[in-house]
Parts: sequence; structure tokens; C-alpha cells
Amino acid sequence: MDVTPQEMMNTCVQCGGGVHAATGELVYRYDDFVVTVTDVPMLVCDQCGERYVHGPLGVELGNLVDAMRRQVEATANANRAIAYPRALVLQASDGAGLVLAS
Repeated sequence: MDVTPQEMMNTCVQCGGGVHAATGELVYRYDDFVVTVTDVPMLVCDQCGERYVHGPLGVELGNLVDAMRRQVEATANANRAIAYPRALVLQASDGAGLVLAS
């Protein structure tokens, strides 16, 4: 039996159930780095809950999350190289001060 492209868009490839348009969350995990993207347009299976995101959107989201992860890693690596003073004074806008000492 041949499946038409239209039928493929309306059928879950995991279980064969019907799918419907929705918005939902996508969670990207890289080791300890987790990003949740909300309100993503997708198709969701009525039976098993499998989610499908349109190809170009999925690729773009993946690229953005990967760029964020690289930036966070670069910042974390730069912060490890900074020599912090033994005492740090934080000055609030109201003039109050807080001294943190190690």
C-alpha cells in the first residue's frame, strides 16, 4: 500500500495514530546544559504523544540552542580564568554595601 505525502503528514510514524496541530515545548539537553523552548508550533500524535516540528524550524531552533550552549561554555571557561579578590564589595543603588570575604 502506497502512502501519499498528505497521509504521511496526518499519521504518526511511531504508532500510526492521527496527529493534530498544536504548540508545545521542546527541551534540548547537552550534558548539564538544558534549554526549554516554549510555544513551538508542531504536530502531536493523538495516541503516543510523539511530536513533529517542521524541518526548517527544527534546524533553526537547534542552531540557536547550539550557539547559546557554545556562548555559555565560553563564558564559563573565561570565568574560571578570572582571579577573584579575597574580599568583594557590592554597592547597591541605595548606597547600602555588602562585603563578601573568603
